[in-house]
Amino acid sequence: MLKLRKSKTDPVNRAKGRLKFALGCFLLFFLAIGFRLADLTLINMGQEMPALDPAVAEINEDFDGFRAPILDQKGKPLALSLPLKSLYADAKYIRQSAQTAEKLSALFPTLDSKKLQKEFASKKRFIWVKRHLTPDEQYHVNRLGLPGLYFKDEYRRFYPQKNATAHIMGYTGFDNLGLAGIERRLNESVMTSKEPVSLTLDKDIQHATRHALKSAIDNFEAKAGAAIVMNAKTGALVSMVSLPDFDPHNPGNANTKSRFNRATLGVFEMGSTFKLFSAAAALEHGNIHLDDTFDCRKPLRFGRFEINDYHAQKRIMNVPEIFMHSSNIGHVLMTEKVGTDKIKTFFNELGFLARPQDFDLGEVGRPLVPNPWREINTVTASYGHGIAISPLQLVSAAATMVNGGYKIKPHLIVKDAKAPHLKQRIISEKTSRDLRELLRLTVLEGTGGKADVPGYLVGGKTGTAEKNKGGQYSQKSLISSFLGAFPMDDPEFILYVMVDEPKGNQSSYGYATGGWVAAPAVQTIIQRMTSLLGIPPKTNRQITHFDSNMAAAAVLKKQAAVSDSRRQKVASH
Repeated sequence: MLKLRKSKTDPVNRAKGRLKFALGCFLLFFLAIGFRLADLTLINMGQEMPALDPAVAEINEDFDGFRAPILDQKGKPLALSLPLKSLYADAKYIRQSAQTAEKLSALFPTLDSKKLQKEFASKKRFIWVKRHLTPDEQYHVNRLGLPGLYFKDEYRRFYPQKNATAHIMGYTGFDNLGLAGIERRLNESVMTSKEPVSLTLDKDIQHATRHALKSAIDNFEAKAGAAIVMNAKTGALVSMVSLPDFDPHNPGNANTKSRFNRATLGVFEMGSTFKLFSAAAALEHGNIHLDDTFDCRKPLRFGRFEINDYHAQKRIMNVPEIFMHSSNIGHVLMTEKVGTDKIKTFFNELGFLARPQDFDLGEVGRPLVPNPWREINTVTASYGHGIAISPLQLVSAAATMVNGGYKIKPHLIVKDAKAPHLKQRIISEKTSRDLRELLRLTVLEGTGGKADVPGYLVGGKTGTAEKNKGGQYSQKSLISSFLGAFPMDDPEFILYVMVDEPKGNQSSYGYATGGWVAAPAVQTIIQRMTSLLGIPPKTNRQITHFDSNMAAAAVLKKQAAVSDSRRQKVASH
């Protein structure tokens, strides 16, 4: 019986072959995409990172591994390239592969003896054994006296401040190409020039800020935190800390949470610190004055939402009282007079509605903004809920509020020895003056007393925001923060401390609010930095002159006098 064989030239077979070939190509294509996605996810942790400059790839072909030093504003090293030896093998000259592999793995326990033996047996002419040896390790390799082993001169990046500047500096790979932080941002310049690059950071203040933040996190058993110190007039970042942090020499050993920069990449609902901006909008665009009063006696209802005050005064209050006592009700009533359109425009001018552009780090977060923006969103945004921004955005906008009303650009790289010329005005000088007084009063007589440093006219605003978990706000999961500035007669520095999910303790009488948790940390930072920078305290006469001449304070005294008079009339009847 004859068996019919399928012809290779049969059109059906040819079609099947082409189909299989096409499927194979598609499979390879999707595998390539999958590997690339995994690479982006594991290495960049989902961050929005800028693409490397094409020029860097060209430079890297002839790159000898040396990167220019990066220094702080006082010339202290933040990143250095130091020469080291790296060990490689020429398998052609290795006589005993197994013995050589065993001796090397005994000297370096992290090496895989079987893998080394296989590579040595392959007779490859160049095999990396171990990169960046210490002098002691190089000495012990030489003592082995094994043929086929050689040393290559390389540079390795070192970070003298270690964890303290990890999120700012970032890190490099084995090829000394910057992979994160300033190292990534400066790839081209530090690879092509031996001239040092200066940053606006002060490494001593950086350590002081980190210590104060870590103490707050430890004392209140918190999960994490962030802190920023910035020049309010120029936008120069003096200090920026995110905890937990990591060792930039071994970033691969750190988990994703440790490598996450909460100061620039994280976005959070800021709670009552955001009231600085709703108050600014009311004073600038709502035809509201400091002595205007609002009825804060009853909660406000918006559909199924009810808005209450945490420190309920249950009375009619003027603007300074509303700000000092952090009244949600009062800020909602003021914001209603401004209107949704003007509020959105104002927040956009402050940079709250878009991801910061042209910042010196690639790791910057995109704010979470209501879309569409309804009236209820204006209401909740007035007291810091429903809109999430980064600490960097908050501090930058706060600088505008206190520096006379001019928008500044935050930066880390020293581009010019002179302060940049302030051009874009966001609020008037009068509104800025009123806000400075409100911040000062909050420290003198409101919720921010624990941030005060005698002699330095400290002002500030507390913030305690409930975190949104599973679509509901949790009273037990808080973001406790304090936004401060000094000296309030002419603010030079803005400070911000944020502590994530602190727990009340005996020293705070069980409270975990911004006034108990974050304000003392700001006080500590101010005390330390004024000492480090040699900033003298103001005289009693200067302090008294500012405090006694505040228009906001006069409004408070007038209101207090009226209240006393009313009480006396009631008592007489």
